[in-house]
Amino acid sequence: MLLRAASRSPVILSVLIVLGAGLAYGENAVVELAGFSFQPSSVTIDLGESVTWVNIDGEVHSTTNGTGFDDPDYGLIRSFWFFNGPDETFTYTFDSPGDFPYFCIPHFFLGMTGTVTVRMPSSVEQTPWGTIKGLYR
Repeated sequence: MLLRAASRSPVILSVLIVLGAGLAYGENAVVELAGFSFQPSSVTIDLGESVTWVNIDGEVHSTTNGTGFDDPDYGLIRSFWFFNGPDETFTYTFDSPGDFPYFCIPHFFLGMTGTVTVRMPSSVEQTPWGTIKGLYR
């Protein structure tokens, strides 16, 4: 019995290492504001991670949540205005999953829009408790 339990230890340790690797938070996605567009216009991050917007072209921009001025959630997440030119940044950490559309107030009518998709970490979604529990039998 002792030999059998010892042979499972590397498997259990490997599973715990893989599960822990998928729970790393705090990595940033970077979106550049340049040429009257967000580049990339769509990013996907895990829950608890951040997006940093960087003004590359020096124009006056904003990052304001919502699909436009008539969106009832318009402006709940809003950067300060990027007035100070190139390399000015705004960072926001997302604490709930979902799709978060945003736009630039002065350039909305030029199509300057984007979306942040926040998902649960994949290792949490795809590892049922029964699988982990079965390793201890």
